[in-house]
Amino acid sequence: MLVHKELVGPRYFETEGIPILLGRDIGPQDRPGIPLVTVISQAMARKFFPGVNPTGKRFSLGSPFNDIEAMTIVGMAADARYYSLRDTVPAMEFCAAFQIPDQASHTSAYAGDVEVRVSGNPIAIPSEIRAALAQVSNSLPVTRVTLLKEE
Repeated sequence: MLVHKELVGPRYFETEGIPILLGRDIGPQDRPGIPLVTVISQAMARKFFPGVNPTGKRFSLGSPFNDIEAMTIVGMAADARYYSLRDTVPAMEFCAAFQIPDQASHTSAYAGDVEVRVSGNPIAIPSEIRAALAQVSNSLPVTRVTLLKEE
């Protein structure tokens, strides 16, 4: 079983509607200069920590985000499908984006995806998202807006 790694910010799990089953979510306190933290999925907990509560455990998988320091598991999220509704549930590791040196400035943070939860008709939302991102920086390109139900 392959472990997928994602960089996430505060309120990621709330936005995605994925419950935190043990421990806590990634938060604004997870910043550079403090020990690295991660939230793992149930599938990852079953693979690496069968039958035990993984919160508080430290581990390192030779992450591309950090090759030296072990991360502390601060939470376990419910399993979900992330790439396609047809795929099997992957083992996931969610790293705090702003603890990673290149991500810490926020202005240079790479955001491959911006995920937004909306109520009502989502068809009108893409123009609002583009306008909000333009207020942050005119150099943030929005190349594609996709509804989750379309994936």
